[in-house]
Amino acid sequence: MSNIEQITNLQSLHSLISSMENADTMSQRLHITESLLTITDKNILDQLIPLKVIHTLSKWIHEYKEEKIRGMEIPPDEIKIIINVINLCQKIDFKKNDLKSTKIGKNINKLGKALNNNNSAKKHCEYIVSKWRKMIDEDDERGNTGLMGKKTNRDKNDVSENISNVNFDNISNKYVKVNFFKLILNNFFINIYLLIINKYFQNNFQKNFFLKYTFF
Repeated sequence: MSNIEQITNLQSLHSLISSMENADTMSQRLHITESLLTITDKNILDQLIPLKVIHTLSKWIHEYKEEKIRGMEIPPDEIKIIINVINLCQKIDFKKNDLKSTKIGKNINKLGKALNNNNSAKKHCEYIVSKWRKMIDEDDERGNTGLMGKKTNRDKNDVSENISNVNFDNISNKYVKVNFFKLILNNFFINIYLLIINKYFQNNFQKNFFLKYTFF
């Protein structure tokens, strides 16, 4: 690890990110992932998603999955890169939207399915995918109980207090007035409608036929 670049601040992280863009060889990628594993500062780890580091690592995983699907053998250094990426992901506090935007969960899941059972990276893939699925399920459950769950005692007391302050007499009077107004308005338009029908349809058969099919 003595030759591995230590990432201790954002400046060194930005320097590493610039080298990721042209990292085509396994040795370059292995060096980068080993450097990323030296990060211990949570503030720096939290920048790996906004700065698209995880997006790039996700693309690498996708490439290795495609190689495996085409029947190519994954060399040992490539296996190390995969395991390094998964170990790095273990240190990051992913949210559901992060997994969706970076596609890291999707790509690791597909890679794990493509790997042989005796491959050391397969268990790493399966473990972190299982961890993320559990996290998503727990977030969904918390979201449901938070938005649609039972009211707390405090909520119930607030509702009871609000109801006790409502003047139902006023509400009832307003309701009757509004509905009475609607009734008068409806009768007015119906009378206008019938006058028009009587004027333009002298024949009773035509009039009844038209009335039948205009009022459902």
